[in-house]
Amino acid sequence: MDMAISRYANKSTVFEPQSLTAMSEALEVTTAALRIESETKRRVVAKFIIRLAKENPRLDASALSERAIAALGSQGYVAQSVPALAE
Repeated sequence: MDMAISRYANKSTVFEPQSLTAMSEALEVTTAALRIESETKRRVVAKFIIRLAKENPRLDASALSERAIAALGSQGYVAQSVPALAE
């Protein structure tokens, strides 16, 4: 699997390969579930998933996506993170 999440991670942050795989899978599941197609919104979701993984590196793809969907399920979070999207 392409490590889709890698391009959104800070270059100074290092993750284990299995964490990158879990985060990439979570990104795909979350963006599909929330019907996110915009690259700007996808970046917000990716950064959120990266933050979750930093806080708890033991989370698997399922747990990461469940938490991301629960937190980002309302457009409020994404709109607040990217002010131009609030319009």
